[in-house]
Amino acid sequence: MCILSVLLILNTLGTKIEDGKYQSLNTAVLPRNHEDVQFYKTFCMNLEAVQRRIQQMTGGALDRASILRRIKTNPPLIEGFIDLPSQLQINGVDLTLHSILGFSSLASKPSFLGKDDGQRKIAETFTVPESGDGFWLLESGSYLVNFNEMVNIPLDLMALGRARSSLLRSGVALHTAVWDSGYSGRSQALLVVYHPNKIILERATRIMQLVFFTLETPVEKGYEGIYQNEGKVESP
Repeated sequence: MCILSVLLILNTLGTKIEDGKYQSLNTAVLPRNHEDVQFYKTFCMNLEAVQRRIQQMTGGALDRASILRRIKTNPPLIEGFIDLPSQLQINGVDLTLHSILGFSSLASKPSFLGKDDGQRKIAETFTVPESGDGFWLLESGSYLVNFNEMVNIPLDLMALGRARSSLLRSGVALHTAVWDSGYSGRSQALLVVYHPNKIILERATRIMQLVFFTLETPVEKGYEGIYQNEGKVESP
Protein backbone atom coordinates (compact mmCIF):
# COMPACT_ATOMS: atom_id res chain seq x y z
CA MET A 1 0.00 0.00 0.00
CA CYS A 2 1.51 3.35 -1.03
CA ILE A 3 1.90 6.23 1.42
CA LEU A 4 -0.73 8.29 -0.43
CA SER A 5 -3.29 5.51 0.07
CA VAL A 6 -2.46 5.33 3.76
CA LEU A 7 -2.93 9.08 4.12
CA LEU A 8 -6.32 8.88 2.40
CA ILE A 9 -7.43 6.09 4.75
CA LEU A 10 -6.22 8.05 7.77
CA ASN A 11 -8.15 11.07 6.60
CA THR A 12 -11.33 9.00 6.19
CA LEU A 13 -11.04 7.25 9.53
CA GLY A 14 -9.92 10.34 11.38
CA THR A 15 -7.31 8.29 13.20
CA LYS A 16 -4.49 9.16 15.50
CA ILE A 17 -1.92 7.36 17.65
CA GLU A 18 -1.38 8.34 21.27
CA ASP A 19 1.17 6.47 23.39
CA GLY A 20 1.07 3.54 20.98
CA LYS A 21 -2.72 3.08 21.19
CA TYR A 22 -5.06 3.41 18.23
CA GLN A 23 -8.02 5.78 18.50
CA SER A 24 -10.81 6.41 16.00
CA LEU A 25 -12.39 9.83 15.77
CA ASN A 26 -15.08 8.71 13.32
CA THR A 27 -17.11 5.77 14.60
CA ALA A 28 -19.48 5.96 11.61
CA VAL A 29 -16.88 4.33 9.35
CA LEU A 30 -15.95 1.46 11.69
CA PRO A 31 -16.13 -1.93 9.91
CA ARG A 32 -19.21 -4.11 10.45
CA ASN A 33 -18.43 -7.57 9.00
CA HIS A 34 -15.79 -10.10 10.07
CA GLU A 35 -13.45 -9.64 7.08
CA ASP A 36 -13.45 -5.89 7.45
CA VAL A 37 -12.78 -6.19 11.18
CA GLN A 38 -9.76 -8.42 10.55
CA PHE A 39 -8.39 -6.02 7.95
CA TYR A 40 -9.07 -3.12 10.26
CA LYS A 41 -7.18 -4.76 13.14
CA THR A 42 -4.20 -5.61 10.92
CA PHE A 43 -4.13 -2.08 9.55
CA CYS A 44 -4.22 -0.56 13.05
CA MET A 45 -1.39 -2.81 14.25
CA ASN A 46 0.87 -1.32 11.59
CA LEU A 47 -0.45 2.22 11.74
CA GLU A 48 2.12 3.56 14.19
CA ALA A 49 5.00 2.19 12.10
CA VAL A 50 3.50 3.81 9.00
CA GLN A 51 3.18 7.14 10.75
CA ARG A 52 6.82 6.95 11.88
CA ARG A 53 7.84 6.25 8.29
CA ILE A 54 5.84 9.25 7.10
CA GLN A 55 7.61 11.41 9.69
CA GLN A 56 10.98 10.16 8.45
CA MET A 57 10.07 10.88 4.84
CA THR A 58 9.08 14.45 5.63
CA GLY A 59 12.32 15.14 7.50
CA GLY A 60 10.52 16.52 10.55
CA ALA A 61 11.84 17.28 14.03
CA LEU A 62 11.46 14.69 16.79
CA ASP A 63 8.91 15.37 19.51
CA ARG A 64 9.19 14.42 23.18
CA ALA A 65 7.77 10.90 22.76
CA SER A 66 10.00 10.16 19.76
CA ILE A 67 13.10 11.38 21.61
CA LEU A 68 12.24 9.25 24.62
CA ARG A 69 11.91 6.15 22.41
CA ARG A 70 15.33 6.87 20.91
CA ILE A 71 16.85 7.31 24.37
CA LYS A 72 15.75 3.76 25.19
CA THR A 73 17.66 2.28 22.21
CA ASN A 74 21.20 0.92 22.25
CA PRO A 75 23.23 3.04 22.08
CA PRO A 76 20.88 5.65 23.56
CA LEU A 77 20.36 8.87 21.63
CA ILE A 78 21.60 10.78 24.70
CA GLU A 79 23.13 9.49 27.91
CA GLY A 80 24.60 10.95 31.08
CA PHE A 81 21.57 13.01 32.05
CA ILE A 82 21.53 15.00 35.27
CA ASP A 83 17.70 14.92 35.48
CA LEU A 84 15.89 13.54 32.42
CA PRO A 85 12.34 14.71 33.33
CA SER A 86 13.43 18.34 33.55
CA GLN A 87 15.73 18.14 30.52
CA LEU A 88 13.31 16.47 28.11
CA GLN A 89 11.38 19.25 26.35
CA ILE A 90 8.51 19.37 23.86
CA ASN A 91 10.81 19.63 20.85
CA GLY A 92 14.25 18.72 22.14
CA VAL A 93 16.54 17.93 25.05
CA ASP A 94 18.34 20.43 27.28
CA LEU A 95 22.07 19.86 27.72
CA THR A 96 23.75 20.90 30.98
CA LEU A 97 26.99 22.63 31.90
CA HIS A 98 29.90 20.41 32.95
CA SER A 99 32.95 22.68 32.79
CA ILE A 100 34.27 25.88 31.21
CA LEU A 101 37.43 26.61 29.25
CA GLY A 102 38.96 30.00 28.57
CA PHE A 103 41.04 31.04 25.57
CA SER A 104 44.69 31.59 26.41
CA SER A 105 46.09 35.03 25.73
CA LEU A 106 49.58 33.56 26.16
CA ALA A 107 49.34 31.19 23.18
CA SER A 108 52.59 31.02 21.25
CA LYS A 109 50.81 30.96 17.88
CA PRO A 110 47.37 32.01 16.60
CA SER A 111 44.76 29.49 15.58
CA PHE A 112 44.88 28.37 11.97
CA LEU A 113 42.17 26.93 9.70
CA GLY A 114 43.26 26.01 6.18
CA LYS A 115 41.73 24.17 3.25
CA ASP A 116 43.49 21.01 4.43
CA ASP A 117 42.17 19.73 7.77
CA GLY A 118 45.62 18.34 8.54
CA GLN A 119 46.92 21.91 8.87
CA ARG A 120 44.28 22.87 11.40
CA LYS A 121 45.44 24.38 14.69
CA ILE A 122 42.71 25.00 17.24
CA ALA A 123 42.98 27.78 19.83
CA GLU A 124 44.79 26.95 23.06
CA THR A 125 42.55 26.86 26.14
CA PHE A 126 42.79 26.55 29.90
CA THR A 127 40.33 25.32 32.53
CA VAL A 128 38.41 28.16 34.17
CA PRO A 129 38.30 27.46 37.92
CA GLU A 130 35.06 27.76 39.81
CA SER A 131 34.51 31.04 41.61
CA GLY A 132 32.67 29.23 44.40
CA ASP A 133 31.36 25.82 45.24
CA GLY A 134 29.75 24.76 41.95
CA PHE A 135 29.57 28.27 40.46
CA TRP A 136 31.46 30.32 37.87
CA LEU A 137 31.49 34.12 37.78
CA LEU A 138 32.28 34.95 34.16
CA GLU A 139 33.56 38.27 32.90
CA SER A 140 32.60 39.57 29.46
CA GLY A 141 34.35 37.50 26.82
CA SER A 142 34.31 34.18 25.01
CA TYR A 143 34.55 30.68 26.51
CA LEU A 144 34.25 27.04 25.51
CA VAL A 145 31.73 25.03 27.51
CA ASN A 146 31.65 21.25 27.94
CA PHE A 147 28.36 19.41 28.40
CA ASN A 148 27.59 16.60 30.83
CA GLU A 149 25.57 14.59 28.34
CA MET A 150 26.96 12.35 25.62
CA VAL A 151 25.16 12.26 22.28
CA ASN A 152 24.95 9.30 19.87
CA ILE A 153 23.45 10.43 16.57
CA PRO A 154 22.14 7.53 14.43
CA LEU A 155 22.47 7.52 10.65
CA ASP A 156 18.88 8.70 10.09
CA LEU A 157 19.12 11.82 12.29
CA MET A 158 21.05 15.07 12.63
CA ALA A 159 20.76 17.77 15.30
CA LEU A 160 21.05 21.50 15.87
CA GLY A 161 21.67 23.24 19.18
CA ARG A 162 20.07 26.50 20.31
CA ALA A 163 20.72 28.58 23.41
CA ARG A 164 18.04 28.55 26.09
CA SER A 165 16.06 31.79 26.00
CA SER A 166 16.95 32.63 29.62
CA LEU A 167 20.62 32.65 28.63
CA LEU A 168 19.97 35.09 25.78
CA ARG A 169 17.87 37.31 28.02
CA SER A 170 20.87 37.51 30.36
CA GLY A 171 23.11 38.94 27.65
CA VAL A 172 24.85 35.66 26.89
CA ALA A 173 24.96 33.84 23.55
CA LEU A 174 25.75 30.22 22.74
CA HIS A 175 27.13 29.27 19.32
CA THR A 176 27.17 25.71 18.01
CA ALA A 177 27.99 23.69 14.91
CA VAL A 178 25.97 20.79 13.44
CA TRP A 179 25.61 17.40 15.12
CA ASP A 180 26.17 15.17 12.09
CA SER A 181 24.69 11.74 11.51
CA GLY A 182 26.94 9.10 13.07
CA TYR A 183 28.58 11.50 15.55
CA SER A 184 29.16 10.27 19.08
CA GLY A 185 30.70 12.26 21.90
CA ARG A 186 30.39 14.80 24.70
CA SER A 187 30.28 18.05 22.75
CA GLN A 188 31.44 21.62 23.24
CA ALA A 189 29.93 25.00 22.37
CA LEU A 190 31.13 28.59 22.25
CA LEU A 191 29.65 30.74 25.02
CA VAL A 192 29.99 34.53 24.71
CA VAL A 193 29.19 36.84 27.63
CA TYR A 194 28.11 40.20 26.21
CA HIS A 195 26.64 41.61 29.40
CA PRO A 196 29.10 44.11 30.97
CA ASN A 197 28.04 43.13 34.48
CA LYS A 198 29.20 39.47 34.21
CA ILE A 199 27.10 36.36 34.75
CA ILE A 200 27.05 33.59 37.35
CA LEU A 201 26.52 30.06 36.04
CA GLU A 202 25.96 27.05 38.25
CA ARG A 203 27.40 23.65 37.43
CA ALA A 204 24.80 21.39 35.71
CA THR A 205 22.56 24.31 34.77
CA ARG A 206 20.66 23.79 31.50
CA ILE A 207 22.15 26.09 28.85
CA MET A 208 21.25 24.62 25.44
CA GLN A 209 18.41 22.76 23.74
CA LEU A 210 19.35 20.11 21.20
CA VAL A 211 16.75 19.58 18.46
CA PHE A 212 16.80 16.39 16.37
CA PHE A 213 15.72 16.14 12.73
CA THR A 214 15.02 13.01 10.70
CA LEU A 215 16.64 12.64 7.29
CA GLU A 216 14.61 11.74 4.23
CA THR A 217 17.12 8.95 3.63
CA PRO A 218 19.61 7.61 6.22
CA VAL A 219 23.24 8.23 5.28
CA GLU A 220 25.38 5.22 4.41
CA LYS A 221 28.48 6.62 6.12
CA GLY A 222 28.35 8.77 9.25
CA TYR A 223 30.67 11.37 10.75
CA GLU A 224 34.31 10.31 10.96
CA GLY A 225 36.03 13.61 11.83
CA ILE A 226 38.59 14.36 14.53
CA TYR A 227 35.90 15.16 17.11
CA GLN A 228 34.38 11.68 16.98
CA ASN A 229 34.19 10.21 20.51
CA GLU A 230 35.38 13.49 22.05
CA GLY A 231 35.03 13.77 25.80
CA LYS A 232 34.13 10.11 26.33
CA VAL A 233 37.17 9.66 28.57
CA GLU A 234 37.62 12.63 30.86
CA SER A 235 41.09 13.86 31.62
CA PRO A 236 42.26 13.09 35.16
